[in-house]
Amino acid sequence: MDGPTLEQYPNWASENIGFNPVDVQFRRRYTQNTTTLRTIVEQSDHWNSAQAVFSKLADAYNEANGVALFTSGEARQPSLHIKPIDSVVEKTYRANILNNRNFPKPPTLDGIEGWVTEENLFARMHDLIRCRLVCRYMDGPQYICEASKAELGGDVVSGVHSMETELGYYAWHLGLRVPAQVVRPNGVVEDEALTVEIQITTHLNDVLNDLTHLFYEGRRIAARAPDSLWKWQPDNAQFKGAYFGHTLHLLEGMIVELKNEIKRGSDTTHE
Repeated sequence: MDGPTLEQYPNWASENIGFNPVDVQFRRRYTQNTTTLRTIVEQSDHWNSAQAVFSKLADAYNEANGVALFTSGEARQPSLHIKPIDSVVEKTYRANILNNRNFPKPPTLDGIEGWVTEENLFARMHDLIRCRLVCRYMDGPQYICEASKAELGGDVVSGVHSMETELGYYAWHLGLRVPAQVVRPNGVVEDEALTVEIQITTHLNDVLNDLTHLFYEGRRIAARAPDSLWKWQPDNAQFKGAYFGHTLHLLEGMIVELKNEIKRGSDTTHE
């Protein structure tokens, strides 16, 4: 059974799952909640511990490799951002409809079955508060993720994973748990285990992503069998963006190999 389109989704959600994603009150509550949550995260022990670990790992990387992991000290303390409300609504659409193999039944996400609505938005979406760390070298993102998980432990880090797409996007993601409180639709304030998404990527990929993210956003709400003819159209901006991404990833790998060779040569010289 085909589900509603993105344009039809607000009416469908209101009638079928009791969630109106265009309701003014919902949008006001989302703004109030996320603004408060960002402050809670910024003042939390978990966030302060994570920043201290990022700085510690950067120093360790510098000492081990003879080069800086970040371009500046400020990069060790990234700014937190709030996911725009329209992106949130679109993500609930993808979860409830587009990527829901059980439709018209509720989706199963992270082993939990149920519709994604305002009631569980902050528990089931892990990127409503997020930030980005940008490394100089390609071996940095994986190093930061895995070493941070080992340093902070499973009570603080919910998980780490790599993310790569056919459109040339490459990054690692780290989930940071932060105890918080959320105002429910009925006005009751309840405890919530918020997850902050920390995206860790490289400078070259970061620059390209700024130019090509619209392709990625559009593909996520496209049909399940998207047109791939752009892969044969070198005059297409999507073609250029995607294959630039893959080519830059290859070049970054070669740069890391060069860095490692220089370091090995330096170590041999000083023996």
